[in-house]
Amino acid sequence: MMSQEHRNRAETNALLLDQAWLLLERAFLQLITLADTQRARRINQIITSINTERQRWSKATDNSTSPT
Repeated sequence: MMSQEHRNRAETNALLLDQAWLLLERAFLQLITLADTQRARRINQIITSINTERQRWSKATDNSTSPT
């Protein structure tokens, strides 16, 4: 089981990554609108990385509520 401090940190990280994901998604859509495909691809790679990390932190908080 996670300590409460570790759980709070994991939840905070998941929320911050979610906010970053939303901002990058908006930037990605703007770049697509501007037809800047090179930068859009790069932003999309970052979005994918953030989404993976966000899922990892979310899973960590979900697992901390389950009894082991």
